Amino acid sequence: MNSSYRNLCGITGGGLILLGLILLTSMLIFLSTGQSIIPVGGVGQYFVAFTGSVLVVWGLSLQVASHEIEMARILAPVNAIGMALMAFYRFVIVLSNADVRAWVGFIPMGESVLFGVLAVAFWWGRPKLLED
Repeated sequence: MNSSYRNLCGITGGGLILLGLILLTSMLIFLSTGQSIIPVGGVGQYFVAFTGSVLVVWGLSLQVASHEIEMARILAPVNAIGMALMAFYRFVIVLSNADVRAWVGFIPMGESVLFGVLAVAFWWGRPKLLED
């Protein structure tokens, strides 16, 4: 497996783990203090914690893929699809939801571009069957 794909998996995985831990911490702070960095109530914090948990697991799977070529081959197309879906929903939501634009402006549009680039990188950079 080439080193650029290893780096892609490792860096992206680390970023997802970090973001997931931030979201989980946000929920814990809300539960202990009633304050939150994310302007949602208790039900919203449930989804924040769910998202954080999923991101940690996704990031850990990418960390494994950065070291194991067989896992990388399996996870590459799945990650490309996941990143494409993340890009798509951010693109749609920023164009269709005034509440999101009022809260964070057009930041999701930049995220859409980032996830779109990652989707392409995971698809085109994936390890080939004969590669070792």
